[in-house]
Amino acid sequence: MRHFPRVISASALCVALGLAQTSAAQSVPSPRLIEGPSNTAVGQNALASNAAGTANTAVGVDALQSNDGGSANTAVGISALNSNFDGVANTATGASAMYHNVSGIANTAVGDSSLYSNTVGTDNVAIGAAALFSNAGGGNTGLGSLALNNATGDRNTAVGVGAGSGITTGSHNVLLGADVAGSASDANTIRLGLPYNGATGEGQNRTFVAGIFGTQLSAPAQAVFVDANGQLGIMGPQVQTGGGTTTPAANPRDFDALAALVRAQQATIDALQRQVEALRAFAESARPSRRPARR
Repeated sequence: MRHFPRVISASALCVALGLAQTSAAQSVPSPRLIEGPSNTAVGQNALASNAAGTANTAVGVDALQSNDGGSANTAVGISALNSNFDGVANTATGASAMYHNVSGIANTAVGDSSLYSNTVGTDNVAIGAAALFSNAGGGNTGLGSLALNNATGDRNTAVGVGAGSGITTGSHNVLLGADVAGSASDANTIRLGLPYNGATGEGQNRTFVAGIFGTQLSAPAQAVFVDANGQLGIMGPQVQTGGGTTTPAANPRDFDALAALVRAQQATIDALQRQVEALRAFAESARPSRRPARR
């Protein structure tokens, strides 16, 4: 004898899935959800506290559980946007993504515990597990697992696994590369790549940047040097001259390097001068002689 599966009603299926229906004609165990139209909730306690929020989507146990008036939020994953109260236009995908967000606006978090501690920060983007985990600021972008995971400042950008993980309260930092952590004191700092470690082979030891060689600059311009840490800069402090321009102040430690540069440039000038003289002599020897014609 063949056994056919038992057919259950749509209402029973909705109860089993924790799916809130917006139709008042059906009996639903979460009646508060119908007070905010156009919401979708799948999972136990998903959107359980919603009162006036609209256009929200919550998929997962406790997703958007505390939402009251926030709208246009998307939470996918257990406890995603769990504490959101009136924040709007947030997208959280991953277990506990944006867990503590209360009023933050227009944030995007993709990954387990990404933007976990954010409460009121806005316009942040975190992609990767625990990316921007401790965030308290706005306008930050962390791409990669643990990217900017300790940062609490504003307008930081980090790309790579662990990139910016050393940043704390600083703002306006840019870090590019896996494990380019930066430091707690960094602010308004750019770090590109990881210093090369010969013992492990990690990091970078060559740099190619297009658009520099052969490109003519307009005045004013300054010579740029690089120190042992890879930091770019000019030599010595700046002083104001009578002409209104800035030049490096005298520094005894720089004299040898500058003198060597002058000698190298002078040698190049001398070599070019010799070439000019040789070309002039060749041109004179090749010129036909002009003798008076015989009568």
